[in-house]
Amino acid sequence: MMGKLLKTVRAVFGILLCSVLIVCFAVAWRLNSGPISLGFLKPQLVAALTPKNKSYELEIEEPIFRWQGWNSNIFDVTLKNVKISSEEQRISLQFPSILIGLNKSALFDATLVPERITINDAKFFVKSSISDIAPQEYDGTLDVEYLKTIIEANTDISSLSSIQSITVTNSNILINDQASNSLLEIIIQKGEISRTAPGIRARVTSKIVSSARNSSFSLSLDYPNMQNEIQGTGEFTSIPFSIVKKFAPFLHDKIKSKTGLTGEASFTLNPFNQSVKVSTSINAKNGTLNYNELFSAPIKFKILKSVIGYDNTKSSPLNGTLKIKNDKLNFLATLENNISTNKNISNIQLSSKSLSINDLNNFWPKHLAPETYKWVVANITHGDISELALDITATSNPKTPLKLDTLRSSGRFNFRNLQTHFLKPSPPIKKMQGNAHFSDNSLDIRIKKGVIDDISVDGSLIEVSQNNTGKYQIDVNLMANGPVQSIRKLLENESLGINENISSIPDGITGDTDLWANFSVPLGEFSPNKEIPFSASAKIQHARIPKAILGKDFEKGELRIDVDGDRLRVLGISDFNGSPFTFEQETLFNNNSEVNGTKKFSLNITSTDLKKLNLPIPLELDGMISLKAKIIDLAEGNSKVNATIDLMNSELLISQLNWKKPLGSVGRLTVDVDIQNNKVIRLNNINLITSDLNINAQAKITGISKGTSKITAVIDLINSDLSIPHLNWRKLSGSAGRLRVAADIQNSKLIKLRTINLVAADLNLDAKADFHEQTGRVKNIIINNLSVGDSEMGGTILLNDNGHYHAKLKGKKINLNRFISGNNQSPDAEKIKFSVAANFDQVFLWDLPPIKNVNLKIEKNTISIPKIKLVGVVDECPIHINSVGKDRVRQFLFKSKKAGCVLKGLDITESVIGGEITIIGEILSGGDQEKTFSEISITDFGLKDTPLFTQILNAASLSGLINTLRGKGIQFEQLNAKTIFTKDKIEIIDSLAKGNSLGVLASGTIMRHNKEAEINGMIVPAYRLNEWINKIPVLGEIITGGQKEGFFAVEYSITQSLEAPEISVDEINSLTPGILRTFVKATRESLQ
Repeated sequence: MMGKLLKTVRAVFGILLCSVLIVCFAVAWRLNSGPISLGFLKPQLVAALTPKNKSYELEIEEPIFRWQGWNSNIFDVTLKNVKISSEEQRISLQFPSILIGLNKSALFDATLVPERITINDAKFFVKSSISDIAPQEYDGTLDVEYLKTIIEANTDISSLSSIQSITVTNSNILINDQASNSLLEIIIQKGEISRTAPGIRARVTSKIVSSARNSSFSLSLDYPNMQNEIQGTGEFTSIPFSIVKKFAPFLHDKIKSKTGLTGEASFTLNPFNQSVKVSTSINAKNGTLNYNELFSAPIKFKILKSVIGYDNTKSSPLNGTLKIKNDKLNFLATLENNISTNKNISNIQLSSKSLSINDLNNFWPKHLAPETYKWVVANITHGDISELALDITATSNPKTPLKLDTLRSSGRFNFRNLQTHFLKPSPPIKKMQGNAHFSDNSLDIRIKKGVIDDISVDGSLIEVSQNNTGKYQIDVNLMANGPVQSIRKLLENESLGINENISSIPDGITGDTDLWANFSVPLGEFSPNKEIPFSASAKIQHARIPKAILGKDFEKGELRIDVDGDRLRVLGISDFNGSPFTFEQETLFNNNSEVNGTKKFSLNITSTDLKKLNLPIPLELDGMISLKAKIIDLAEGNSKVNATIDLMNSELLISQLNWKKPLGSVGRLTVDVDIQNNKVIRLNNINLITSDLNINAQAKITGISKGTSKITAVIDLINSDLSIPHLNWRKLSGSAGRLRVAADIQNSKLIKLRTINLVAADLNLDAKADFHEQTGRVKNIIINNLSVGDSEMGGTILLNDNGHYHAKLKGKKINLNRFISGNNQSPDAEKIKFSVAANFDQVFLWDLPPIKNVNLKIEKNTISIPKIKLVGVVDECPIHINSVGKDRVRQFLFKSKKAGCVLKGLDITESVIGGEITIIGEILSGGDQEKTFSEISITDFGLKDTPLFTQILNAASLSGLINTLRGKGIQFEQLNAKTIFTKDKIEIIDSLAKGNSLGVLASGTIMRHNKEAEINGMIVPAYRLNEWINKIPVLGEIITGGQKEGFFAVEYSITQSLEAPEISVDEINSLTPGILRTFVKATRESLQ
């Protein structure tokens, strides 16, 4: 359309020139007489000027030819009221007058050559859509063909080659835009085209009529050499955007400004080599830039400046800059076109001193990390931005220069009072201060200050980036400080998906917490049920865990909690019972291993604390206990526990073994336990080591009901020094021994021994027992078999309603020495009250041969030493033994009406015939020494065939008595003796056997280990007679020698072993009357 318009204008000027020439020839003869009207030639002139196709119509009034005189030599032609209109009436021109000056030299040569054209007050009317002549889409190149058309239109008119100047003043161009039904009026204030030999110069000054402002533009064009470049400059001021968008529809709604566009341009054109150089500067104020391809919302500006350069002789022909500035933002964009790559390269810089987060969302370039932009818009809702600096390098296709592909980007900004959801629906971080950094497809937010509820998150980092697979994710490095309850609530948020991990941390923890946490979540794909990579570390000061340790609080301690993917680790240290308490817990998640985690702890506890562990070990502890333990958590609620207990500062009692470890002595208990559902099911090993005890045991435990366990144990006693004082039994370390136990334990108390089997070298116990659930006392014992030493028995022991035990025993044999010894008393022996009714085939007592068919009763009430009643048979002769004791003194009574039979059955002597024996005695215990004091009485017995006594009589030359002894025997009425028995010797304090025919006195000592004897005595014949004489006052004592002596008596002594004794008789005193014996003794002592 523009080309057609130019051709029309060219044709019009050509027609006007031709008409002037025709007129000039017709009226040349009148030039000297003044202006000449050429009206008579008007019809011919119009007909000649109108084309045959009628493409336009021409109307003119009277042409006037004027010569201004010989002095000026100026010739001109004036055309009045010229009208030209196109066939469609779309273009029309109105010229009130056109003044054409002629070249006088050519005129004198009879040639009419136009030299000057002057147009005043012309009007150009255009009825058309501006879009028909305006470029619809900017493709990033300059329309060279369009410029060539303009050049050709101004250079190919040979008829205009002689024109020196064309001047247009005060003329209007009115364009009626039919598309918008609007009128555009351009006033050409002054336009001039002049020839500068050999070139052309053009100047135009105009303005655009607008109701809002005065708009103007000017153009200067120089074509100094018709074979060189065309140079031009232009300026425009306050061009309304309503007009701009008509001539540049591609800028429609891109830029709006109240002041319009102001700028300048310069260009050079070479029509021969088609080189084009253009430089344009555009300015606008107080408007908006609507760059939808780059920004989400229009950008308001105070100043907009754009500079565009084009040089098609360079490898990068097109370049430009765009600067925008307002109260908040500085924007700088540069553009450079590269022909070799056929790409536009753009660099965009954004900077701002202060912005709101909403402004940042609006100014965020769309091509910069769109996924990051979506996260920012969705999660950062409040706050202010400062010191923003953003650099973007992008490329675009020259045909679509506004559609950018980002090559690289970087940026930074500071922020304050920001509110951010790092992962919805988790609580937002509020009052955030810090800075952020951009880098290509990543955004790092560094938080200097911020809070989540009452949690400080100072120093945290949030990063949105693209991973190796090309997908975007959010990485959070959370540094939090605050109450542990609040931090736990934050981590338990379902958005993190780590509830299982956090639930393993003990409940009810309080304290001040420093937390470091790292986790990554894919953007747009996260589900609360989806696992995310997560790691965290927390340090809790002044930590408190209610009832964490044996029902007591863990307080004023320090905790360290680490969570790393599938692993949770808790470390703690505190004070417990006045000493350090440490523990370590590790929990594994989603692990194919059988181990789910471990726990370790070390602390000092009291015996009361130990009971709270519910260990099924019937130990009684008192004092401080050092405990170290490791717990391995297995699958399906199973656990393994390894514990070591230092017993140095504790007192340990195993009442079932009557064993006690005193305070201060070395001791250690090691336990290896299997636990299922918080219940002990197996004691893999229990090892108790002290100075005198070393026990290894294994046990299996199964749950019966709440609080009750069933234990089956095997205890190896080979390394144990074990004793049972009640049985006076001891097993030394190194000798074989094994204990099998099947027991029921309730709340750490032994309530039933279903089986107890103790086997050692000289002990075999097979029994079962029930215990009182509250007090732990034995309720009953069933002894299937007890073999200890030379005792074998069985029976039952029952606890009566009065709290006394009663035993019914029966067996082949029993050695009572084990049970009546003073060294077998337990510390609680004084408290035990019991009674025993037993029947034994044989009973061993003291050093006596076995007593048979024994009925035994033992009773202990208020005294520490029990009463014993024994009825039995010795060599088919009945005996009775009663015993009672108090304060380590046992008194006894031994009776039998058949002394000779009993003494023979007891392997004491076979020489006693008949008689009745009574022994009354006391057994005194003092440490390891035991003494037995006894008074022996035998009545009405005879003595026959006694080798030792025969030797004594023979030495005393009492042959008659010897015969009697060997014959029917010597009869005695009574024997009384006082003795002291110890483990080393027998002391005969005083002994007298008397009868009618003989009296025998003895005193001395017999050693028990070799039977060495040292005995002195006296034999008094006719003892009855001597006794009667002795009863005579004064005279009797003089005659007999005193009590237990006689008128005639023989003194003897026994030395050496009783098996080969040496017997001596005092020959001087032998058969000497008593008065003389007394004199001899006195004399012998004086001489000595």
